[in-house]
Amino acid sequence: MVRTAGHVLGSEVLGSIEYATSVLGARLVVVLGHDSCGAVAAARAAVEDGFAAGGFVRDVVERVTPSILAARTAGLTSDSDVIDEHIRHTVDLLLDRSRLLSEQVAAGEIAVVGLGYALAEGNARVVTTRGVEAPADLAAPTAEKAPPPDPPARLIRTGTDRRAALLPEVFPAPPGGAFVLPDRAAGPGSGRPRRWRAGDSGTPTGTL
Repeated sequence: MVRTAGHVLGSEVLGSIEYATSVLGARLVVVLGHDSCGAVAAARAAVEDGFAAGGFVRDVVERVTPSILAARTAGLTSDSDVIDEHIRHTVDLLLDRSRLLSEQVAAGEIAVVGLGYALAEGNARVVTTRGVEAPADLAAPTAEKAPPPDPPARLIRTGTDRRAALLPEVFPAPPGGAFVLPDRAAGPGSGRPRRWRAGDSGTPTGTL
């Protein structure tokens, strides 16, 4: 992973990505933008309000500014639309500046995908692709059904020797077989799952 503010591209970033695809064998390059991007907001403030950032932040703002100007030319005004434009611009710039990556995409060896990540929802949507076609169902986020809750691991503790039996209808085990008790039911301070041996009845028993 190569992370920069506003996913701006420099020689060190391009070199790292080229190394990943040509030496390490990576086949997918993802440009991951996100909502509430501070670099995009700073660049918009510089263009629209004349706000000048200081230090090396100014360099980041200057690299994002072409995306802001392209978005204004296209009539894009919402934050999400401007961020998407910056993602598209970064993908185009990546292939324009790197001949190696461009040739790899043309040869079908790699793909470059621009994604927009929603911080609050925790999902991503496809903004643009090169070298691969995005399925229609990935173009926009969809509501996901929450997974059903896990059944409770009901432990029966008897006596003072801390013997326990896990009910077979919750986590059944074959007679004579072994299974691993889940971490959440392994007891306090266990640090790892407990392995149990099933008795003749199929009910796993053991000492906690």
